[in-house]
Amino acid sequence: MGLRLSLFFAFIIRGIVLADTSIEWLESQSMLRQAKILSEEFSGEKEQWKRPYALPQSSSAIDEAQNWFTSYPASIITDEEESVLQYLGKRDFWKILQMLGLQGMHLGPMQIAGGLDQQTRNPSQDGGFDRISYHLSPEYGSYTEYLRMVEMGREHQGIIIGDLIPAHSGLGADFRLALAAYKEYPGIYHMVEIHPRDWKYLPPVEKGLSKNLNAKEVRLLKNKGYIVGELETTIFFHPDCKVSNWDVTKKIRGVDGISRRWVYLHYFKSSQPSYNWLDPSFGAQRIVAGDALFALFGLKNRILRLDANAFLGVETVKGTKKAWSEAHPLAMDATNTISMMIRKFGGYSFQELNVGPRSLSAFHRRGADLSYDFFTRPAYVNALIHSNCDLLKICYQLIQKHQVDSSRLIHAMQNHDELNYELKYLRESEHTTFLYHGESLSGAKLRKKIQEEDLQLCGARPFYNSVSGEGICSTMIGICAAALQVGNIYAMSLEEKERVKKAHLLIAFFNAMQPGIFAISGWDLVGALPLRKKEYISLSEKDHDERWRLRGAIDLLHCSDKKISSGGIPQAETLYSPLHLQLKDPFSFATKLQEILLARKTAQLAKAKSLGVLPTKNPSLLVLLHELPVTNALQITACNFSEKAAQETITIDAIEQTSAINLITRKAEKKSFRDQDFTLHLDPLEGKAILFSKGPETGDPTEKM
Repeated sequence: MGLRLSLFFAFIIRGIVLADTSIEWLESQSMLRQAKILSEEFSGEKEQWKRPYALPQSSSAIDEAQNWFTSYPASIITDEEESVLQYLGKRDFWKILQMLGLQGMHLGPMQIAGGLDQQTRNPSQDGGFDRISYHLSPEYGSYTEYLRMVEMGREHQGIIIGDLIPAHSGLGADFRLALAAYKEYPGIYHMVEIHPRDWKYLPPVEKGLSKNLNAKEVRLLKNKGYIVGELETTIFFHPDCKVSNWDVTKKIRGVDGISRRWVYLHYFKSSQPSYNWLDPSFGAQRIVAGDALFALFGLKNRILRLDANAFLGVETVKGTKKAWSEAHPLAMDATNTISMMIRKFGGYSFQELNVGPRSLSAFHRRGADLSYDFFTRPAYVNALIHSNCDLLKICYQLIQKHQVDSSRLIHAMQNHDELNYELKYLRESEHTTFLYHGESLSGAKLRKKIQEEDLQLCGARPFYNSVSGEGICSTMIGICAAALQVGNIYAMSLEEKERVKKAHLLIAFFNAMQPGIFAISGWDLVGALPLRKKEYISLSEKDHDERWRLRGAIDLLHCSDKKISSGGIPQAETLYSPLHLQLKDPFSFATKLQEILLARKTAQLAKAKSLGVLPTKNPSLLVLLHELPVTNALQITACNFSEKAAQETITIDAIEQTSAINLITRKAEKKSFRDQDFTLHLDPLEGKAILFSKGPETGDPTEKM
């Protein structure tokens, strides 16, 4: 490591000090300045030319870790004298992850986030996704503790997976310098200075830094040529706090003595000003490049997530009322650039890209190595609600049509966001006709029907869940309970708890027993219930963010009696015991998951090839067909999304002269050796993974693997 980089890491270890708010101090704290230091270390160095980078390398990324634990640091309850990083670096914790079969730990954002206001650092307004520095946030622990956690992971054949946030920052030093019209800093952001003669069209800012513009004000500024106008969607829309994607600032005195009022873009919250990826200063690119270098070499991350990378380009389109702002070609080019640079320096990336399969296929050509599966999450919930897999089958039909490689998808359970019901694949195919529950509907009508029904049945009607825009705010336990029409999740009978657990296990099985990456959250591992409204109201009252309902604090190892996390989040009630106790119980969720992941590893399912969905007569059944990396081996993943037992005979020419074995139990299934037919027997809410392998009529075909 070079001298300059060593000095930079020493600076990182010291952390941010709020002692002065001079321009010089702000510049020293800015990410653009930190990026410059990092680029000086790596520019012209041989490190850049050791690896291929033009094409995605999903297979190599899977080799790093095929099963992930996803953590949300703010929700982790630790011991009294223990930091979050110390907790996540415990030997006992990594031993349990290894026992479960989880090799990767994806951490939510852990860098300093929020904003700077004079000599005060304001806390994050979006769970760490409003980053203002490369420094680790002291609320989680120290840089030294982070590296100890990385080393503990290595000892247990595990890796750390980090985050990049390429679409926006928080209200930190970079944004404050932009508002002061200092050097090239305004070019980092999608912001524009409003001429004083037009201030009369701007609303006053009674308190705080800025005020959200209404639709009329946005249209007026568009007509005057200042901004591109309304966007395709207004994320986090709420009549009391956000009605557009644009904010106007109060009068701010610049370094040149001139007072200015700025209008700036934010796709998410007003505390997250959007980057301008085509400003000639290329400030946004430099910040994100520096962030990637620090994540790879400073934090020793092996894989990086690209957060919300669909929103990296915006422009007006003639003849349309709203600006083109989702999956713009610039977003694709920017994603390609970031992904290639990460590969060039020895890492891998995955994207949180909620688009339809046609768009995803285009992003896959040169971009991130892996992509989050936004297709099947609402579809399997839909199947559970209605005991009907039509929407899931439509998903796979479109995935196959647009040649999306399923092995490049990350099949995740709960995360920190709402369960997104935008159904982009139906919006992308709005004029295509689909068969759903015996009715032929266009993609547009089907999308509207599903949203209206599912958001009501699973999101709005149960008092323990919430709806946010086009998504359900709840834990996976809350969603399963609502789908099964459990009335009061906080007072479930033993029979109701068992039903919910079976549904939860079925969803884990479905996500794990297909090609690609499997990811599971800490909330899932302990069966966290959604928080009651009164428990998270203080976190959501300012901006009406209902996602706090699903982010309850959890103690995975039961190491503390605290009822609140260091991030200030109340503890969630849980359906399951702490992990070390679950692993002593052969019928627990964690033990059953352990069996599923062992079968997944044995069959090498992560790198399997998807051959599509097999037809079934029973609408509650989904049967996926895979070709395993093992020679001559076919495998089916069958799921019964009904609370009634099901039976189905499937016919596959290629399974003639094969044996059948259950990958979970490793026991032979009844099948005639010289027969193309196989009859599935599935209990209520049961999943089965069946391997068909040429060989002897008796014995265990998995011994070949």
